Amino acid sequence: MKHDGPMDHLDDWEESLAARYPTRDSHPVPDANSAGAAFRDYSESVRPGIREFYRLNHRHQTVDFVESKKRQYLPLRTKRMGVWEAMEFLNTLVDESDPDADFSQIEHLLQTAEAIRADGHPRWFILTGLVHDLGKILCLFGEPQWAVVGDTFPVGCAFSDKVVFPEFFAENPDSQAPEYRTPCGIYSEGCGLDDVHLSWGHDEYMYHVAKEYLPPEALAPVAGSGVRAGRAAKEPTLSLETLGLTDRQAQVLKLLAAGKSNKLICRELDLAERTVKAHISAVFRALGVTTRTQAAVAAAKLGLATDDAKPS
Repeated sequence: MKHDGPMDHLDDWEESLAARYPTRDSHPVPDANSAGAAFRDYSESVRPGIREFYRLNHRHQTVDFVESKKRQYLPLRTKRMGVWEAMEFLNTLVDESDPDADFSQIEHLLQTAEAIRADGHPRWFILTGLVHDLGKILCLFGEPQWAVVGDTFPVGCAFSDKVVFPEFFAENPDSQAPEYRTPCGIYSEGCGLDDVHLSWGHDEYMYHVAKEYLPPEALAPVAGSGVRAGRAAKEPTLSLETLGLTDRQAQVLKLLAAGKSNKLICRELDLAERTVKAHISAVFRALGVTTRTQAAVAAAKLGLATDDAKPS
């Protein structure tokens, strides 16, 4: 695996980080917090790969960086392709040895669109499900993973302590610039989110690609974080019930979050590997995630990441 370029396999970005920044041990996602607890209550015991990813992301996502990426990509001249061609291009990121889920990038997009269609939603929503992850082709354009995946947050103003691992913003040069340290920063109050620079990544890129073609109500799921939909800057309330996860799927998620491999999950739950992969696929769809690390973060919010599930 190369360690100085884009990821060979998008769903394996944590493995890439572990190879770049090896540690002597592996840490599980920490104990579940009490209701309402913030991310920083468990950040000290989260796995090193996750911490290092967010450290790089928060350090380098500056106004200058975001503006440079907008100049580079928003003229939309990097590569011209249709939707299916883009899906096939994205599919080159998939490694057949992927232990997390038994489907490719194309299958993930088709499954998402089909699930939306089966629920009776309008055609624009089905199309949104089909294209929502296509911005991850940024990895194939040479971007590092911290500039493709991760959370979305405003730059050019004071960084919110609601963002996961807010302590890493201390390494961001913008945090020392007086013009960026006020609540509004370089923006005027009430200017509207279209005039706000957001951290650069696949969600923000795809938002700009799709905004001339999809209706406004489609752009919130495309943008991923919902920032451009004007949602409050707080974590949504998650529960097994609202996500529709079964007890068995919750058990699989808990073990996955603890760093267990598929084979260890099979052994602990006495399930066939095909069944475990099917459960992981269902969990990923319910959580709206595409990587094991994202699922682990969601598990912590759900109170499923506890000390009795430690990686082997």
